[in-house]
Amino acid sequence: AAKVKMRVKKMRNQPASVQYPSGVNGEGSSQSRGHGSGGHPSSKEMKIPEDTGWVRGHQRYGGGYSKQMPKFITGGAFARARAAEVKVMLRAVSQTTSSSHVFQALPKHMRRRAMSHNTKRLPRRLRDMADRMREKSIQAGSKKKKEPAKSKSRKARRRHGNLLLEFNRRQRKNIWLETHIWHAKRFHMVKKWGYCLGERPTYKCYRPCYRAMSSHCLLQDLSYYCCIELKGEEDKLLAALSQLTSKEAGPTFAAALCLSGCRQVSVTVYRAGQYPSQPLGPVTLLWRPKTQGLRERQLWIWAHPSLKQDILPELQSVCQCCEAVLPSVDPEVSCAEEKTALHPEPENILQGKLKPGAKRKRSSKDASEPPVKKILGDGTRLPGTPVTWKSSSTGIVINDLTMEIVRY
Repeated sequence: AAKVKMRVKKMRNQPASVQYPSGVNGEGSSQSRGHGSGGHPSSKEMKIPEDTGWVRGHQRYGGGYSKQMPKFITGGAFARARAAEVKVMLRAVSQTTSSSHVFQALPKHMRRRAMSHNTKRLPRRLRDMADRMREKSIQAGSKKKKEPAKSKSRKARRRHGNLLLEFNRRQRKNIWLETHIWHAKRFHMVKKWGYCLGERPTYKCYRPCYRAMSSHCLLQDLSYYCCIELKGEEDKLLAALSQLTSKEAGPTFAAALCLSGCRQVSVTVYRAGQYPSQPLGPVTLLWRPKTQGLRERQLWIWAHPSLKQDILPELQSVCQCCEAVLPSVDPEVSCAEEKTALHPEPENILQGKLKPGAKRKRSSKDASEPPVKKILGDGTRLPGTPVTWKSSSTGIVINDLTMEIVRY
């Protein structure tokens, strides 16, 4: 039965005009293989098959492919039945872009490695074709190929469209220093006192840091220290600040070596009138040099962020600066950003979704607008908190200049 099915499958596409003699269409091809009506499967008597047309493979007793020819063939119908096969053959012959070579037409025992570059190792009938293929390959190699467009890396594709807004968002709780990006690549970062600071160098930067510290120079970024500015007459400033220091503890605000403004001095500050029981901590101060014809002086005090919350109220109390001056402009959001948020332009709506591979550069029209973000403070106070206090009685003004940064 399997052979009959195979024959039907093979003869499925044969034209109807091909006529075979009787017995070819499978008559008598189904024979019992030792399973006769009265015999047993184990019987040794086997019926010799008759010459019955087409069968697959080599058969015993001279069986096999039929040698009988059809009675007649209609040429047109026979050609139409072979049209698909002829098309495939012509396509395979006309295709010259394959990776086959001339010497591959030779049998394996005649092939040599030198045939690929020395055509004289080929038979004479194949040398001309090999020379033409060689010249063609040389000409194709001499042409400058178009460089494929470089696709962006995964890091570049995941990069935020507006890095300024992304960095500002990440600084809501902990302010970054101006050298944050440099430190983040070389130091272990910690979040302390409202800042993101470099605690210790990584393994790759440990030896360079130690070498610079021992043999050369090592610079440390202390811009996270809180800066407080005092303005007023010199005698009133010294009278107020004398309550926070003592000569017995070392230099004071009125020390001669720092009052001229030529040197920076470290002073230990106490609570007003509480020396020596209640020390606050060390601070660094610097006087602005005197200007002829002016009685007012300027004093800058740098304190650690952990001391600022204790030192600033003491300075306000001794200088009697209780009148806070509120900021006139909201430092959180600029006017241009508010306008864009309330009345978005149609162009901005379309540009909200960037296409992959699009450039993320700021347009020229944004250059004239105010900066997108202005960060004030050191993480210990809100941006809307007043930073200036003045006294109507003494005329002293206190300014909190801690980490005043404008991000462009």
